[in-house]
Amino acid sequence: MWAVTRLLHASRVTGWLIDALAFAGIVSWMRLRAWSAGDMVWSLWISSLSVGAVCFVAAFLGLLVRCLVGDNLSAALRHAVVGAAVGLVTLLFLLRSGEALILSAVIIAAGLALLALEVQATREAWLRVAVALVGGLFFLAFFSVHFGGFHAIHALFLNSFFPLVPEADRDPFAAFPVLIAAAGSQYLVMVVVALIVQWDDFSRPLNPAQGMFTPYVTVVKLHLTILAIGFLEAGGMAHWVNYLVLAVYFIPLGDLWHGLRPARDKATVSPP
Repeated sequence: MWAVTRLLHASRVTGWLIDALAFAGIVSWMRLRAWSAGDMVWSLWISSLSVGAVCFVAAFLGLLVRCLVGDNLSAALRHAVVGAAVGLVTLLFLLRSGEALILSAVIIAAGLALLALEVQATREAWLRVAVALVGGLFFLAFFSVHFGGFHAIHALFLNSFFPLVPEADRDPFAAFPVLIAAAGSQYLVMVVVALIVQWDDFSRPLNPAQGMFTPYVTVVKLHLTILAIGFLEAGGMAHWVNYLVLAVYFIPLGDLWHGLRPARDKATVSPP
Protein backbone atom coordinates (compact mmCIF):
# COMPACT_ATOMS: atom_id res chain seq x y z
CA MET A 1 0.00 0.00 0.00
CA TRP A 2 2.82 2.35 0.86
CA ALA A 3 4.49 1.51 -2.46
CA VAL A 4 1.32 2.45 -4.33
CA THR A 5 1.05 5.70 -2.36
CA ARG A 6 4.66 6.61 -3.14
CA LEU A 7 4.11 5.79 -6.82
CA LEU A 8 1.03 8.02 -6.99
CA HIS A 9 2.87 10.83 -5.23
CA ALA A 10 5.83 10.51 -7.61
CA SER A 11 3.47 10.59 -10.59
CA ARG A 12 1.75 13.70 -9.23
CA VAL A 13 5.08 15.46 -8.64
CA THR A 14 6.20 14.55 -12.16
CA GLY A 15 3.02 16.11 -13.51
CA TRP A 16 3.68 19.31 -11.57
CA LEU A 17 7.24 19.45 -12.90
CA ILE A 18 5.98 19.03 -16.47
CA ASP A 19 3.48 21.86 -15.93
CA ALA A 20 6.17 24.11 -14.45
CA LEU A 21 8.64 23.36 -17.25
CA ALA A 22 5.93 23.92 -19.86
CA PHE A 23 5.09 27.27 -18.29
CA ALA A 24 8.74 28.32 -18.13
CA GLY A 25 9.25 27.21 -21.72
CA ILE A 26 6.26 29.07 -23.12
CA VAL A 27 7.09 32.25 -21.19
CA SER A 28 10.66 32.09 -22.53
CA TRP A 29 9.28 31.66 -26.04
CA MET A 30 6.91 34.61 -25.57
CA ARG A 31 9.77 36.79 -24.38
CA LEU A 32 11.96 35.68 -27.28
CA ARG A 33 9.22 36.40 -29.83
CA ALA A 34 8.10 39.60 -28.05
CA TRP A 35 4.47 38.47 -27.86
CA SER A 36 1.82 41.09 -27.17
CA ALA A 37 -1.40 40.61 -25.22
CA GLY A 38 -3.11 39.85 -28.53
CA ASP A 39 -0.64 37.06 -29.23
CA MET A 40 -1.33 35.62 -25.79
CA VAL A 41 -5.11 35.55 -26.14
CA TRP A 42 -5.06 34.11 -29.66
CA SER A 43 -2.60 31.42 -28.61
CA LEU A 44 -4.93 30.51 -25.74
CA TRP A 45 -7.91 30.47 -28.11
CA ILE A 46 -6.36 28.07 -30.62
CA SER A 47 -5.01 25.93 -27.75
CA SER A 48 -8.47 25.64 -26.21
CA LEU A 49 -10.01 24.70 -29.56
CA SER A 50 -7.30 22.12 -30.29
CA VAL A 51 -7.34 20.56 -26.82
CA GLY A 52 -11.14 20.39 -26.88
CA ALA A 53 -11.17 18.75 -30.31
CA VAL A 54 -8.62 16.15 -29.19
CA CYS A 55 -10.66 15.48 -26.06
CA PHE A 56 -13.85 14.89 -28.08
CA VAL A 57 -12.16 12.61 -30.61
CA ALA A 58 -10.31 10.68 -27.88
CA ALA A 59 -13.61 10.11 -26.04
CA PHE A 60 -15.20 8.87 -29.27
CA LEU A 61 -12.31 6.54 -30.07
CA GLY A 62 -12.18 5.32 -26.48
CA LEU A 63 -15.87 4.41 -26.67
CA LEU A 64 -15.28 2.26 -29.76
CA VAL A 65 -12.17 0.63 -28.31
CA ARG A 66 -14.00 -0.25 -25.08
CA CYS A 67 -16.61 -2.09 -27.12
CA LEU A 68 -13.87 -4.39 -28.42
CA VAL A 69 -11.64 -4.92 -25.39
CA GLY A 70 -13.79 -4.02 -22.37
CA ASP A 71 -13.72 -1.14 -19.93
CA ASN A 72 -10.30 -1.79 -18.39
CA LEU A 73 -7.99 -0.27 -20.98
CA SER A 74 -4.27 -0.58 -20.40
CA ALA A 75 -2.21 2.58 -20.02
CA ALA A 76 -0.48 1.87 -23.34
CA LEU A 77 -3.81 1.54 -25.15
CA ARG A 78 -5.13 4.76 -23.59
CA HIS A 79 -2.02 6.62 -24.74
CA ALA A 80 -2.45 5.09 -28.21
CA VAL A 81 -6.03 6.37 -28.32
CA VAL A 82 -4.89 9.88 -27.39
CA GLY A 83 -2.10 9.75 -29.97
CA ALA A 84 -4.59 8.69 -32.64
CA ALA A 85 -6.92 11.53 -31.62
CA VAL A 86 -4.10 14.07 -31.93
CA GLY A 87 -3.24 12.72 -35.39
CA LEU A 88 -6.85 12.83 -36.60
CA VAL A 89 -7.46 16.35 -35.30
CA THR A 90 -4.23 17.52 -36.95
CA LEU A 91 -5.37 15.95 -40.22
CA LEU A 92 -8.78 17.61 -40.03
CA PHE A 93 -7.32 21.01 -39.13
CA LEU A 94 -4.77 20.86 -41.96
CA LEU A 95 -7.03 19.65 -44.77
CA ARG A 96 -10.41 21.04 -43.64
CA SER A 97 -12.31 19.17 -46.35
CA GLY A 98 -14.60 16.23 -47.01
CA GLU A 99 -11.58 14.19 -48.07
CA ALA A 100 -10.16 14.63 -44.57
CA LEU A 101 -13.33 13.15 -43.06
CA ILE A 102 -13.21 10.18 -45.44
CA LEU A 103 -9.52 9.59 -44.72
CA SER A 104 -10.20 9.82 -40.97
CA ALA A 105 -12.98 7.24 -41.27
CA VAL A 106 -10.65 4.89 -43.16
CA ILE A 107 -7.93 5.30 -40.51
CA ILE A 108 -10.39 4.62 -37.67
CA ALA A 109 -11.81 1.55 -39.45
CA ALA A 110 -8.33 0.17 -40.11
CA GLY A 111 -7.29 0.75 -36.51
CA LEU A 112 -10.38 -0.99 -35.15
CA ALA A 113 -9.86 -3.91 -37.54
CA LEU A 114 -6.26 -4.38 -36.40
CA LEU A 115 -7.29 -4.16 -32.75
CA ALA A 116 -10.10 -6.66 -33.32
CA LEU A 117 -7.64 -9.12 -34.85
CA GLU A 118 -5.32 -8.65 -31.88
CA VAL A 119 -8.00 -9.33 -29.26
CA GLN A 120 -9.99 -11.79 -31.41
CA ALA A 121 -13.18 -9.77 -31.10
CA THR A 122 -16.48 -11.63 -31.18
CA ARG A 123 -19.55 -10.88 -33.27
CA GLU A 124 -21.22 -9.42 -30.18
CA ALA A 125 -18.29 -7.03 -29.76
CA TRP A 126 -18.68 -5.81 -33.34
CA LEU A 127 -22.40 -5.34 -32.73
CA ARG A 128 -21.55 -3.16 -29.73
CA VAL A 129 -19.16 -1.18 -31.94
CA ALA A 130 -21.92 -0.59 -34.51
CA VAL A 131 -24.35 0.66 -31.86
CA ALA A 132 -21.68 2.82 -30.21
CA LEU A 133 -20.69 4.21 -33.61
CA VAL A 134 -24.18 5.58 -34.25
CA GLY A 135 -24.52 7.14 -30.80
CA GLY A 136 -20.92 8.29 -30.69
CA LEU A 137 -21.11 10.04 -34.06
CA PHE A 138 -24.26 11.87 -32.98
CA PHE A 139 -22.70 13.18 -29.77
CA LEU A 140 -19.38 13.90 -31.52
CA ALA A 141 -21.18 15.97 -34.16
CA PHE A 142 -23.35 17.76 -31.59
CA PHE A 143 -20.51 18.73 -29.27
CA SER A 144 -18.21 19.60 -32.19
CA VAL A 145 -20.78 22.03 -33.61
CA HIS A 146 -21.58 23.46 -30.18
CA PHE A 147 -17.95 23.74 -29.09
CA GLY A 148 -16.78 24.97 -32.49
CA GLY A 149 -19.60 27.51 -32.73
CA PHE A 150 -18.74 28.77 -29.27
CA HIS A 151 -15.15 29.36 -30.35
CA ALA A 152 -16.28 30.97 -33.61
CA ILE A 153 -18.36 33.53 -31.71
CA HIS A 154 -15.52 34.01 -29.25
CA ALA A 155 -13.14 34.59 -32.17
CA LEU A 156 -15.42 37.36 -33.46
CA PHE A 157 -14.99 39.32 -30.23
CA LEU A 158 -11.27 38.60 -30.05
CA ASN A 159 -10.78 39.71 -33.64
CA SER A 160 -12.46 43.03 -32.84
CA PHE A 161 -10.02 43.82 -30.02
CA PHE A 162 -6.95 41.96 -31.27
CA PRO A 163 -7.24 41.75 -35.10
CA LEU A 164 -5.82 38.55 -36.54
CA VAL A 165 -7.80 38.26 -39.80
CA PRO A 166 -9.38 41.65 -40.65
CA GLU A 167 -11.94 40.24 -43.10
CA ALA A 168 -13.31 37.87 -40.44
CA ASP A 169 -15.53 40.65 -39.06
CA ARG A 170 -17.77 40.45 -42.13
CA ASP A 171 -18.67 36.76 -41.79
CA PRO A 172 -17.07 35.13 -38.74
CA PHE A 173 -18.42 31.64 -39.42
CA ALA A 174 -17.19 31.62 -43.02
CA ALA A 175 -13.83 32.95 -41.84
CA PHE A 176 -13.60 30.41 -39.00
CA PRO A 177 -11.32 28.02 -40.97
CA VAL A 178 -9.12 30.99 -41.91
CA LEU A 179 -8.84 32.00 -38.26
CA ILE A 180 -7.93 28.42 -37.31
CA ALA A 181 -5.24 28.30 -40.00
CA ALA A 182 -3.83 31.71 -39.06
CA ALA A 183 -3.79 31.07 -35.31
CA GLY A 184 -2.53 27.51 -35.75
CA SER A 185 0.41 28.55 -37.90
CA GLN A 186 1.40 31.51 -35.71
CA TYR A 187 0.92 29.89 -32.31
CA LEU A 188 1.71 26.23 -32.97
CA VAL A 189 4.19 26.17 -30.09
CA MET A 190 1.43 27.06 -27.61
CA VAL A 191 -0.80 24.29 -29.00
CA VAL A 192 1.97 21.71 -28.63
CA VAL A 193 2.71 22.82 -25.06
CA ALA A 194 -1.00 22.73 -24.16
CA LEU A 195 -1.32 19.18 -25.52
CA ILE A 196 1.74 18.07 -23.54
CA VAL A 197 0.34 19.58 -20.34
CA GLN A 198 -3.08 17.99 -20.91
CA TRP A 199 -1.81 14.62 -22.16
CA ASP A 200 -1.97 12.95 -18.77
CA ASP A 201 -5.58 14.09 -18.32
CA PHE A 202 -6.47 12.78 -21.79
CA SER A 203 -5.05 9.34 -21.05
CA ARG A 204 -6.78 8.85 -17.72
CA PRO A 205 -9.45 6.11 -17.66
CA LEU A 206 -12.38 8.54 -18.05
CA ASN A 207 -15.76 7.47 -19.38
CA PRO A 208 -17.00 8.99 -22.69
CA ALA A 209 -19.42 11.35 -20.92
CA GLN A 210 -16.56 12.89 -18.93
CA GLY A 211 -14.53 13.17 -22.12
CA MET A 212 -17.30 15.15 -23.81
CA PHE A 213 -17.70 17.66 -20.98
CA THR A 214 -14.05 18.08 -19.95
CA PRO A 215 -13.25 20.62 -22.74
CA TYR A 216 -15.78 23.05 -21.30
CA VAL A 217 -13.75 23.24 -18.09
CA THR A 218 -10.81 24.36 -20.23
CA VAL A 219 -13.05 26.95 -21.90
CA VAL A 220 -13.97 28.47 -18.53
CA LYS A 221 -10.27 28.77 -17.65
CA LEU A 222 -9.63 30.23 -21.09
CA HIS A 223 -12.29 32.92 -20.72
CA LEU A 224 -11.16 33.92 -17.26
CA THR A 225 -7.55 34.12 -18.44
CA ILE A 226 -8.41 36.18 -21.52
CA LEU A 227 -10.62 38.53 -19.49
CA ALA A 228 -7.84 39.00 -16.95
CA ILE A 229 -5.28 39.75 -19.67
CA GLY A 230 -7.71 42.15 -21.38
CA PHE A 231 -8.43 44.07 -18.17
CA LEU A 232 -4.75 44.23 -17.27
CA GLU A 233 -3.90 45.49 -20.75
CA ALA A 234 -6.68 48.11 -20.64
CA GLY A 235 -5.57 49.19 -17.17
CA GLY A 236 -2.03 49.82 -18.34
CA MET A 237 -0.53 47.21 -16.04
CA ALA A 238 3.03 46.05 -16.60
CA HIS A 239 3.24 43.42 -19.34
CA TRP A 240 4.92 40.89 -17.06
CA VAL A 241 1.73 40.68 -14.97
CA ASN A 242 0.20 38.72 -17.86
CA TYR A 243 2.70 35.96 -17.15
CA LEU A 244 1.25 35.60 -13.66
CA VAL A 245 -2.16 35.11 -15.27
CA LEU A 246 -0.70 32.45 -17.54
CA ALA A 247 0.77 30.73 -14.50
CA VAL A 248 -2.74 30.33 -13.09
CA TYR A 249 -3.84 28.91 -16.47
CA PHE A 250 -0.97 26.44 -16.78
CA ILE A 251 -0.17 25.36 -13.24
CA PRO A 252 -2.85 23.26 -11.47
CA LEU A 253 -2.99 25.23 -8.23
CA GLY A 254 -5.87 23.11 -6.93
CA ASP A 255 -3.88 19.91 -7.36
CA LEU A 256 -0.88 21.52 -5.70
CA TRP A 257 -2.99 22.57 -2.72
CA HIS A 258 -4.49 19.12 -2.26
CA GLY A 259 -1.14 17.44 -2.80
CA LEU A 260 0.69 19.61 -0.27
CA ARG A 261 -1.92 19.45 2.49
CA PRO A 262 -0.71 17.90 5.74
CA ALA A 263 -1.00 14.15 5.94
CA ARG A 264 -3.42 14.43 8.86
CA ASP A 265 -6.01 15.81 6.45
CA LYS A 266 -5.94 12.59 4.46
CA ALA A 267 -7.04 9.12 5.31
CA THR A 268 -4.05 6.86 5.80
CA VAL A 269 -3.67 3.12 5.94
CA SER A 270 -1.01 1.61 8.16
CA PRO A 271 1.30 -0.89 6.51
CA PRO A 272 0.78 -4.53 7.50
